[in-house]
Amino acid sequence: MNTRNKLQEILGFVFDFDGTLVDSKIDFPLMKEKIVQLLKKWDVYVKGIDDKLYALELIQFGCNSLRKDPLALARFREEALTIVEHLEMERCSNAIPFPDTERALNEIHQRGYKIGIISRNGKTAIKEVLSRFSFPHDVVLTRDDVEKIKPDPSHLLKAINVLGLKPSQTAMVGDHPIDMKCGKGAGVFIVGVLTGVSTERDLREAGADVIVRNLAELVANLRSYGIQT
Repeated sequence: MNTRNKLQEILGFVFDFDGTLVDSKIDFPLMKEKIVQLLKKWDVYVKGIDDKLYALELIQFGCNSLRKDPLALARFREEALTIVEHLEMERCSNAIPFPDTERALNEIHQRGYKIGIISRNGKTAIKEVLSRFSFPHDVVLTRDDVEKIKPDPSHLLKAINVLGLKPSQTAMVGDHPIDMKCGKGAGVFIVGVLTGVSTERDLREAGADVIVRNLAELVANLRSYGIQT
């Protein structure tokens, strides 16, 4: 099925946050480095584990390693999340939307599509940004709102359920292979956007069905196809 035919079936879009809607410049390499140091402090670091996992997955690894000691697990988790939340808030307080974000979301909303946002960020950071900008949306699900975060498809599937849609009626829009893998696992149409650090090749190899330079190009495609719900 070509892009035009597939988009004609879409009734809702679920967007990633960082790198897709806003440029927060969260220092994820520093976050990962600090979590690795914390794992070493708690003597649960395994050589090379940081080559395979992102910061949040490293935290989960640490929690799993300490599960036989509930007190230690709780203290480790608190310390780890304090690191993550501090780095998120440090940058999100100054985060700005990409130039096309607000206009694109408003046009998508005006055309009658449902809009969801899912993020591995915490609720406090997301709320801070959304309080300052006009992003129409029907649901926002942060890591604090789900049991498993993307790339686990359940994160996206929960948003789709809240929107009252089916996966076949939904498109996932994101800038990172995590978003592509999440969309692929949920069985949705996947739009890769080149506003983050990932290349077109990165996104296609991770499962993107179509690549756009930015959200303005996504909206232009909707216009050119004459799609309106």
